[in-house]
Amino acid sequence: MATVDPRNENIPDPSLPLTEILKTIPEFFGVRVNEEPAYQVIEKHGDVEIRHYEAQVMASVTVVNEDFDAFREHAFKRLAYYIFGGNFEKEKMAMTAPVLQEKSGRHAWTMSFILPKGLDLSNLPQPLDEGVRVEARPAQHVAVLRYGGNNSLAKMKEHESLLEAWLQGQSAWIAMGDIYCAQYDAPFVLPIAKRNEVQIHVRHAH
Repeated sequence: MATVDPRNENIPDPSLPLTEILKTIPEFFGVRVNEEPAYQVIEKHGDVEIRHYEAQVMASVTVVNEDFDAFREHAFKRLAYYIFGGNFEKEKMAMTAPVLQEKSGRHAWTMSFILPKGLDLSNLPQPLDEGVRVEARPAQHVAVLRYGGNNSLAKMKEHESLLEAWLQGQSAWIAMGDIYCAQYDAPFVLPIAKRNEVQIHVRHAH
């Protein structure tokens, strides 16, 4: 991983504790002001929503052979370094919500930041960290189950199972990938105010 350019002191040092990096983000204090991707609710089935999202661009990093908590801290710091100026252009980008987390095979996890509107693959700053990749996600339908409180691996798995059960109990929508988690708030936001979701790309069966 690239080191911080000493000529740009405003870039957060990726070696800092995660709590110090989070303090640079308004949501650390429980104020949700970050840009969120717009979507349209197509259908609602109890606690499950079918949403349509427009195309998005994101920055992602995959971490191998770390437990879930270590992965979250490691990946978040690397992505925060990128958007806060750790790129060849030294450009800062706004933090957005949610942060996406997905199991990537047996021993790896992937975290993604959705990048602000107006950016595309042709004008994105290029990461100094070679492990951070920028990629486009096409417009798609997504099945979503929302839940609150502190997020954890056990809580994610619990709600993944609920979303899987819903998918298996209906025939109108077909899953097109794996379930992933969308986390909207910083770890130290009060649990009662936190928003988490499990999501999966789906297509209509007809």
